[in-house]
Amino acid sequence: MQVEIRGKGLRVTDVLSTYIQRRLVFALGRFGRRVERVLVWVEDTNDPKGGIDKQCRVAVVVPHSRTAVIEARGSNIRVTINRAVAKASRYIADRLKQPHSTNLSARQSRASENRITPYC
Repeated sequence: MQVEIRGKGLRVTDVLSTYIQRRLVFALGRFGRRVERVLVWVEDTNDPKGGIDKQCRVAVVVPHSRTAVIEARGSNIRVTINRAVAKASRYIADRLKQPHSTNLSARQSRASENRITPYC
């Protein structure tokens, strides 16, 4: 899993970068190679004013699937990161449980071929 971390209006220190990477490994590591790449953007939307202004966006790239972009906001950057990563983990788990669309359409076409229509 490749990880890329970017910040806007917020300095991404080594400590914050390590924290984000640890959270990602903990939450997404169970998916192994099924998660190809993760991009994380952390942002302070209104700088030193305070309030609910921290934002974390996590984009997860899964091969043969759409890129999932999950977002969370809060007043504490670590809590915001935790929320976004947890949401991403749940979303990826749900996506990987679903059958591939090609398999689903093949099953549906076989089901329609085997369907018995009653005579009127």
